[in-house]
Amino acid sequence: MPLIHDPLSRLSRVLGVTALLSGLVIGPPAEAARAPSTYANPVSAGVVDTFPDPTMIHGKDGFWNAYGTQNPVFNSKGEDGERILPILRSRDMVRWEYAGQVFTPETQPAWHNAARLWAPDIRYIDGKYYLYYSVSSNGGDLGLATAPTPTGPWTDAGDVLPSSTGCPTGNIDQAQFTDIDGTPYMYWGSYDVVCVAKMNADATRIEGAATQVARGRRMEGAYVVRHGAFYYLFYSDAGCCQGSYSGYQVKAGRSTSPWGPFVDDEGVDLMSLTSKGAIVVGANGNRWAGPGHSGFQTDLSGQDWLVYHGISKDDPDFPPIGGGRLAGLSKRPLLIDRP
Repeated sequence: MPLIHDPLSRLSRVLGVTALLSGLVIGPPAEAARAPSTYANPVSAGVVDTFPDPTMIHGKDGFWNAYGTQNPVFNSKGEDGERILPILRSRDMVRWEYAGQVFTPETQPAWHNAARLWAPDIRYIDGKYYLYYSVSSNGGDLGLATAPTPTGPWTDAGDVLPSSTGCPTGNIDQAQFTDIDGTPYMYWGSYDVVCVAKMNADATRIEGAATQVARGRRMEGAYVVRHGAFYYLFYSDAGCCQGSYSGYQVKAGRSTSPWGPFVDDEGVDLMSLTSKGAIVVGANGNRWAGPGHSGFQTDLSGQDWLVYHGISKDDPDFPPIGGGRLAGLSKRPLLIDRP
């Protein structure tokens, strides 16, 4: 059963547009890379146990390539080791296979201090694949790895966040956005505040001061897409990872500027200290809890898809892992739905 609580078709009407397009599809059409008419969530079932905070791109290799937060993806197969930004690939967005990880414990850059890496964000810029990610230690940091193909080999491009710039409640959950005039931006933040700043011309470094554009209880996972004259900011709130009690949901607002102000479908500014509307996807009270940390993808026929994770109420948590280090970790497999 789809999780769509407030379909984007309705969201489009209340926000005054007819369609929302991600602009993330890259590369020429490939005969095999078309989404089939039927599928069952989670689409990562039988491949990996969990795939949190997914991001996806159609690569020049003809595959859909997805990237997730560092997690113990093969625990059901007797492995408790984590994969550092695991990669999946598919010909049709439904049948997936494991395709490696961005870093291994041996190749992870020393500046991470062995921190866990979260919330990847994939882009294709100037002939290379740019994978932005969050470094979980010390209030968060934002890294970048680049590669000639969607599965690597990956080269560390360092920290994209200057020490003088930050979002007040945390520096994770980054999402890069390039406007139609070529100006690159970065949206990021976590646990209550979302910020935006301009990037340098090659999108490898944040420049200038951070501007706050949204705030709310446990607001995070924000990203922006543009359609027509409007910028749409999507975000998740209400807690990602409390198993079957998770309250995560995806909401949205729009603005005529990448700097905001963004307002929901009732005209409430996303910077207001009040609850916001424009719910895009939420729990349906049945099988799934905590749907969120979404991204967008457009298939080769032009159909938009919401790419996100959810928590099964029937199997919400991992057993104790790694000597208890990751005890209580929620399983968040990969889901897709057509709005």
